[in-house]
Amino acid sequence: MYLKWGYIKIVGRILPVREGDCVSRVELSSRLTRVTSRSGLKPELLAPAGDRRCLIAAVENGADAIYFGLQRHNARARATNFDGAELNEVMDLLHKRGVKGYVALNTLAFPRELADLESTIREVAEAGVDAVIVQDLGICSLIRAITPDLEIHASTQMSVTSEEGVRLAKRLGCSRVILARELSLDEIEKVRQASELPVEVFVHGALCVAYSGQCLTSEALGSRSANRGECAQACRMPYEIVCDGELKDLGNIQYLLSPQDLAAYDLIPRLIDLGVASLKIEGRLKTPEYVANITQHYRRAIDAAWDQRDSEITPHDVREMELSFSRGFSHGFFDGTNHKVLVRGDYAKKRGIFLGTVAAVTAQGLRIDLTAPLKCGDGLVIDAVESSSLPEQGGRVYELIRNGREPISSSEEISKGLTEIRFGRHDVDLRKVRPGQSVWKTDDPELTRRLRKTFEGAPHRTIALDFNVTAETGKPLVIDARTATGLHRRVESDVVLVQAERLAATQELFQDQLGRLGGSIYHLGTITAKIVGGPLVPKSLLNGLRRRLVESLERIADSSPPRTLTPGPMLPRLKASIEAKIAAEIRSEDLPSLSVLCRTTTQIEVAVAQGIQTIYAEYQDIKEYRHAVEAARQGNAEIFLATPRIEKPFEGNLFKFLAKQGGRRHSRPQRGGDRVLQREPHPLRGRLFHERGERADGGTFEVAGCPPRHCFLRPECRPA
Repeated sequence: MYLKWGYIKIVGRILPVREGDCVSRVELSSRLTRVTSRSGLKPELLAPAGDRRCLIAAVENGADAIYFGLQRHNARARATNFDGAELNEVMDLLHKRGVKGYVALNTLAFPRELADLESTIREVAEAGVDAVIVQDLGICSLIRAITPDLEIHASTQMSVTSEEGVRLAKRLGCSRVILARELSLDEIEKVRQASELPVEVFVHGALCVAYSGQCLTSEALGSRSANRGECAQACRMPYEIVCDGELKDLGNIQYLLSPQDLAAYDLIPRLIDLGVASLKIEGRLKTPEYVANITQHYRRAIDAAWDQRDSEITPHDVREMELSFSRGFSHGFFDGTNHKVLVRGDYAKKRGIFLGTVAAVTAQGLRIDLTAPLKCGDGLVIDAVESSSLPEQGGRVYELIRNGREPISSSEEISKGLTEIRFGRHDVDLRKVRPGQSVWKTDDPELTRRLRKTFEGAPHRTIALDFNVTAETGKPLVIDARTATGLHRRVESDVVLVQAERLAATQELFQDQLGRLGGSIYHLGTITAKIVGGPLVPKSLLNGLRRRLVESLERIADSSPPRTLTPGPMLPRLKASIEAKIAAEIRSEDLPSLSVLCRTTTQIEVAVAQGIQTIYAEYQDIKEYRHAVEAARQGNAEIFLATPRIEKPFEGNLFKFLAKQGGRRHSRPQRGGDRVLQREPHPLRGRLFHERGERADGGTFEVAGCPPRHCFLRPECRPA
């Protein structure tokens, strides 16, 4: 069957197809088999929390797990974050509600910070945190030296983009990998099929213009490193294009590096089919209303997809998500790389719902042909037009006039048609508005009030509690209780049951008395009862046993898991071990030498002519590396070749090509073979390439900056 781009809808599920796909009946049948069956674990919904209110919003709106940062060592320094003193309380709250808590320790660490990091890791482990999210490879090694029990999730900042990266993350002690956001669905599938670890992907929120963990723009322009939690968001600034000294006229396109936001609510079925273990929402700098809004919609989307029901996300739901925060929604890189779709270029801030363009400016307001619902009290913004010196303006809707007639009531909503919008006094300078300007709805007070109700006041989200009752005359009453989160407790009465003269126990009695769970975090799930001999079961007895069960379950829910911690500070021992290895390998005859980084073959020829014995080659076109190797060999120099910073699935041939260029043994055997230079920002790829080179060529490969006595890659000997 030749298929146009679109979707096949079968058995309540959506199958994506692209234009030109030729799908045989056998292949289609195979894909249907995957779609119509469910196995394994339901994917986790992971929500962000930048403060306590966001954490509660995530819990109440259906998150399975929440990630948050402490006051230090996390990549969202501008968030309110959490204090270490409240960590135990936070984890007790989460565990009592059946939610996991992950702490982000996802910055690159400086040597002076390692002692504090060790204290933080111990604090986190003792508080019962379920996992830590880590970027720095050295921190992985430090964690494993301190405790074998604390899970490590490889941060998206590690730039893991291939199955080799996942394999190395496992070797470093990670139990999950958060894949880089720049992978397509097909690439995720390939990584997932070859991976031994569960993978996590972002499904909603802001996107960076650079590869995860590889952006140095903020650091270069303003000395604020994104890898240290201080991103200045240089990608959200306006830029101009100057080509051959000439400024190009781009019209209203100024935000050339600002991607639209990721919104993959309609791709959840596909991600489940791929076996993704965790679906992550970005937003530790967002409001609690945003967290509540996005979490509840993805909760519904995941539940529907898992149950093989039609998607419950309607156009109305999408508009609600856009109102909480949106720079425009897109699939990001899930559909492949398409920069024209990813970056609109006309704005970089929150915009919300597009209402239309200004048709006319009246004496008291402006007219637009509405494309989305609007009512009095909503907040609007009118886009700036820099070329015409028209500023961005906005305000609350004070009055709506439909078709030039009488004003509509303040509670009525208009969805379409030519409408005059009037603002509060002095909100909008109508003299600076022109026909053609875009108008956006950015706020809906009614939606905000509704979202706040989901996380303010008494807990709204409760956990199902199933009971299994055995009531037999002449024996104690036995009640087994099991929560939907897997906790289990059993209680027995202190007295044996006697035979009833009139009111023997019934299923309805147990249903009524055990279902009285108000004031607890539980609600009644199912009850099964085995009743033998017509026993009398007093209500007071049932109520007392129910209270004992609930109290016992709550105690074990907020108890911290047992953790094995290595006693005493580990950092001095690790450093001493490394220093001893270095000292044992340093030879007295070793003298300092000069190495040169070259980016053209001419530079290599000049360096060799000056007697340089070690060359680092970093070319834009790797096909030119053969000339670099030839030039170095003519001068009997050792040469290192720089690999690409990123390796994605289906790109293995690039590394095979590099191995052929630099993998032959050097003519001076006492110095070892020619080597491959691994760029410093991404040591993950270097170690795996080292192994690939050995398998492909049989030669000796080393990573620049990592001869045996100065290893930055092996966990056991990474220097502090």
